[in-house]
Amino acid sequence: MLAHANGSICELPDDGVLRAWTRGLVTFRSKAGAIESTTIREADGGVLVRLVVPKDTRELPATPASGGPSRVLALAPSSAPPWLAQAKAARAKGDVDGALEIARAHEKASEPVERALALGLLARIELGKGRPDASFPLFRESAELHRAAGRISDAADDSFALAFALNQRSHRYAEAREVLDGVHRWGTGYPEARARESYYRGTLALETGNARRAFLELQAARAEAARHGLGLLERNATNAYALQLELVGRVDEALEMLRALSAKVAGAPDASPCEKVEIAINLGYGELLANEQQRDEAGAKRHDPVNALTQALSAGTCKDEYLRRAALANLALAALQRNEPAVASERLREAKESAGAVRAVEVLFWNDLEGRIALVQKAAQRALAAFEEEARLASAMLAFEAEWRAAVGKAEALEMLGRNDAAIESYRFAEDRLTTVSFLVPFGEGRGSFVGDRSRSARLAVDLLVRLGRPKEALAIARSSRARIVQSLARSARVEGFDENARRRWEDALGAFRTARAALDAEAKDDWKLPRAEAARAQKGRERREQALRAALDEAYAIAAKTRDRSEPNLPPLPDAAVTLAFHPVRRGWAGFIATKGDVTSFALPSIPAEDDAAQTSSLIAPLRPHLAEARVVRVLSYGALREVDFHALSFDGEPLVAKVPVAYPLDLPAIDVPRTESAKPTALVISDPTLDLESARKENERVTAALRASNRWDLVVLEGKQASSVAVLPALARARLLHYAGHGLFGGRDGWQSVLPLAQGSHLAIGDVLASSAVPARVVLSGCETARSDPNSPSEALGLAQSFVVAGADFAIAPVRPVDDTLAARMSEALYGGLLESGEVDAPAALRAAQLAVMKGSEPTADWRAFRIVVR
Repeated sequence: MLAHANGSICELPDDGVLRAWTRGLVTFRSKAGAIESTTIREADGGVLVRLVVPKDTRELPATPASGGPSRVLALAPSSAPPWLAQAKAARAKGDVDGALEIARAHEKASEPVERALALGLLARIELGKGRPDASFPLFRESAELHRAAGRISDAADDSFALAFALNQRSHRYAEAREVLDGVHRWGTGYPEARARESYYRGTLALETGNARRAFLELQAARAEAARHGLGLLERNATNAYALQLELVGRVDEALEMLRALSAKVAGAPDASPCEKVEIAINLGYGELLANEQQRDEAGAKRHDPVNALTQALSAGTCKDEYLRRAALANLALAALQRNEPAVASERLREAKESAGAVRAVEVLFWNDLEGRIALVQKAAQRALAAFEEEARLASAMLAFEAEWRAAVGKAEALEMLGRNDAAIESYRFAEDRLTTVSFLVPFGEGRGSFVGDRSRSARLAVDLLVRLGRPKEALAIARSSRARIVQSLARSARVEGFDENARRRWEDALGAFRTARAALDAEAKDDWKLPRAEAARAQKGRERREQALRAALDEAYAIAAKTRDRSEPNLPPLPDAAVTLAFHPVRRGWAGFIATKGDVTSFALPSIPAEDDAAQTSSLIAPLRPHLAEARVVRVLSYGALREVDFHALSFDGEPLVAKVPVAYPLDLPAIDVPRTESAKPTALVISDPTLDLESARKENERVTAALRASNRWDLVVLEGKQASSVAVLPALARARLLHYAGHGLFGGRDGWQSVLPLAQGSHLAIGDVLASSAVPARVVLSGCETARSDPNSPSEALGLAQSFVVAGADFAIAPVRPVDDTLAARMSEALYGGLLESGEVDAPAALRAAQLAVMKGSEPTADWRAFRIVVR
């Protein structure tokens, strides 16, 4: 597209075919008369049409059928010089040297556009040869020349190619973002730029760990590409979106998307054979992953990935040997899942004998497959050798995820050999590596790095320790596993909420890590071919590379994790005066734990009981009976689907458990030092009815503030109605010791990440705002619907608004997990402030218990007092 002062000029392709998107019926005309339009599809509230325009047409009026003025699209013949088509054809045929010779003959052409076209082609050739640094100045110069000539589409094309090279070839993330920001500023005259910009921003977000931003951008890219008929871009964005879904555990959604994509690509005339193969492999991989995640679940639905992977393998016109090896290796895993080790061995043999340069990550996967095959065949010693070889190569590459897989495999082999102590140590090592893997979740190593269920090492370790009669050690691993998930979720939200300075620091640190990792991979890629002693010498020679890699990773940790949760969680001691009830999935079913005064016992839970009070009481809290007499509080470390159970409301001897003892729901995180302003009186911040539509919240505010004033222990800051905007709330939040919010709570988004406390003037307080705050109140009461709710679909743990305050440093947060009646919320809040008024230390679980009992006795039987919980560290 050529941008002019009076609009844009569209160059007409040689075949005269144009795509146009219109909001309604439109008639297109040339001098020769009306031009027939063919509807491609309805898209984004309009219609995408195909036009065949005569080559001599220079103006194309478009008249809406509904009336109104016509719009005229200016056309021009293609200005591409003949040599460019020759060079592109040579490059497409694999004659890179021929294309290079043609481009170099024109790189110093006197005409700027011709020089820009030559430079852009030279940049792409350099990139294709694996020399991204050489391509950068060429792309920059060509884009600038095109912009100066008004050729916006060509400038955008070269800028997007530069952003790709900076992002995915050189890990220079901040520079890639600057390039995309530039296109956003000057590329508005090029309609396709919006779709492509979103796609490249999405892939950049994937690389830099901002999963939610990646989802938003890729979704926008899909919608814009569909609107403009950009089939390949739409498919690429869909494919990337689906792979990200797999990475974060949303496998069912990914499979649905990949199946639709597979059907679409089958009928797409512009789809290459290798694109079809890659999508078929991704579909098969997703089905494998779904099976892997459910492999220990009785009666789980099994997927059959063989059809998709066989289809990928049979596409003979795609000559990509890496894709062929990936299909074969995944078929080997599929055979293993069907308990067919002989077939798996044959497929693995074919993969190893396939031609082409082998990547180190493939060798890691092959070793893992060999170990798994041996486990199925009960050949424990052979399995152990395979996993030890995988561990050796993974250690040489600092491939943390592969180290985790190898350690889990080694532990399973050692269990089979009866070497239980060694197996436990290997499981512990796997859990240690998982800390790093969970930090790098968005940065998986690709198709050859089959992850499966990351909770597997903890599940198997807990299972073995319980069977060996070592419940105290089993509980420690279960607690560590659960705490790691909570911290990983919080870290992800912090990355999303970075300001400009923190984002640049993060991108630079992450880029340094990825660059050092790529260099280490390149040096270690042939270690698997060397004798063990020679490989050890090679590995020792790379110690400086490893130090650089670890330093870069440490810097990334320090930025994203605020240093306090950068390592394996330091579990807080279990309080002697409390009974701790904990749960964790094991090899089959669940293990339950009861800890009190340093003693730990375990019990089996074959499955999660149905939503029946008697069944849940019998399975979940009956084992507490011998321990309740001396307990000051019951602490429930729930997990997965058990987070939906109101343990405090389960019937115990004819009345709710909370009638006998206070019940709290810890995140089980160590205490942290949160900077707070010291004053003679601590500050209580009360936020009330910021959206001006809750009369009950205003009445609640009056009662809460009256109680706080009457105590004479607090400096009171009240933000009511229009006063409670984010501009006022955020700084007040950092100074307060107590927060009471009376208003709406909105639960939203996958994983609940879009949950907010609405504030005045259309603003809000989100999970990311809380986690990014320099300080949060020690005591938090959120009197708003679902403010302690976390995503029930999350298989392990998730965060809600109340949980985010506790992660950020609050001592406790009291809030409901479900929608509650406004009147009930007000009554609960009023009852609470009998026990929360002290400015010194308070027994918050006891205060909530007293409030719940008071409300329960004075309410209708249907009043949902059960919805309120106290979340503590």
